[in-house]
Amino acid sequence: MNPGINYKRLVPPAVVLAVIIIALMLTRSVMFGGARPISLTAADPLVGRISQALATGNSTELAVPGRDYTLKNTTYFEDKTWVVTTIAPVGGSSYSGMVVLHKSDKVYDVVLGPGTAFSSTELGTLPNNIVLYIKAHGVVYDPVI
Repeated sequence: MNPGINYKRLVPPAVVLAVIIIALMLTRSVMFGGARPISLTAADPLVGRISQALATGNSTELAVPGRDYTLKNTTYFEDKTWVVTTIAPVGGSSYSGMVVLHKSDKVYDVVLGPGTAFSSTELGTLPNNIVLYIKAHGVVYDPVI
């Protein structure tokens, strides 16, 4: 033992600290109502933006993936910078729509749609490979002037 340290003086503070830690551990369940902490699974990075895009008017409730719609035929382009996906309503109550998203600063933003048809002029700012993909799915029309 080191002759310069009085170990007997360190025991009371160490005991107090141990009692505080044990008390906090025991009261944790009381503080949280006896509930165990939960963890959520990671959401698809597209669904938040799509749910926002589907909101209409003054609606305060967003569409819920799995309950209101599902994503089908999701196709990524240009190293996952662009995404084209189909939004299918659950229960088949209406037509499926298509949406195009672009990733910027690690977040996807809707740049086209959701919709069931797009004019050829709306496709002007999209990369050519995405335009060809959308046209191949028959959702492009030429506006009558």
